[in-house]
Amino acid sequence: RAMAFQKAGGEYVELEIMTLDPHVLRTCGRAYKIATVRSMAASLRRMGFKIGVHLVPGLPGQDVEGALNDAEALAENGVAWVDFARIWPALGFAGAALSDWAQQGQWIPMDVGQAIEVVGRIVDICNRNGVDIARIGIQPGQDIPVPAVAGPIHPNLRGEVASRRFSWLIRSALEGVKQGASVTVAVNPKDLHLAKGT
Repeated sequence: RAMAFQKAGGEYVELEIMTLDPHVLRTCGRAYKIATVRSMAASLRRMGFKIGVHLVPGLPGQDVEGALNDAEALAENGVAWVDFARIWPALGFAGAALSDWAQQGQWIPMDVGQAIEVVGRIVDICNRNGVDIARIGIQPGQDIPVPAVAGPIHPNLRGEVASRRFSWLIRSALEGVKQGASVTVAVNPKDLHLAKGT
């Protein structure tokens, strides 16, 4: 199939792995092994495909550290084994198991603030390891034909994450500046919306 896809002009293959944590995979009813995913990605890359993965932080059984570990695991010894990632925090969709689990208290999804913080940190890790970010967030209606009923539902999660990450850059630049000091922050006009925030 991969060769037929390539002959038809296909260049990108995305693997919806969701997480690289075997325990979380079992909790979510996913039967594949991470070694199989890595082997598949390596084979496809040798064929010349660009490989993407979907990361879904906040799944049942996963904490913040686990979500960050997923991002770190996209590279080995500083070399990424994928080219890009789509990151969307776990949502419970109408009629799906996650929405039932949330309603029954078996799964406590992240709120919007937590999602922005965690996804921002995942983006930092991916950037450091040479993994491009193709997309942040998922839109019920556009991507999924049913409404999301649980989890960090937000129409512009990527914008919020970009703004939060920019605020981290400003904070880092101000480290060591004494309180009450007069400070000027120069910002490229194209980044002014990020500096101001949403």
